[in-house]
Amino acid sequence: MVTAAERRILREVGHRIRARRAEVGLSAERLAHAVNLHPTYITSVERGERNLGLLNLVRIGAALKCNPSEFVDGLKLGRKPVDRL
Repeated sequence: MVTAAERRILREVGHRIRARRAEVGLSAERLAHAVNLHPTYITSVERGERNLGLLNLVRIGAALKCNPSEFVDGLKLGRKPVDRL
């Protein structure tokens, strides 16, 4: 189950991806084609409805000619770190 804080992060990542896509002038369909994903997957990521995988994030960053870290930089869940074993 996704918490409210996690939903906010998904929406923010999606917003950042959508903003970058608009900045470079790509439609969701063209981005999807460039990264070999379905357009509805891209739009659901942009709406914060999907928890996209790391490789998809890297592919999207490459297609949008940016470092994928831009999509997650500064985001925090606000939880205490787990003690290392």
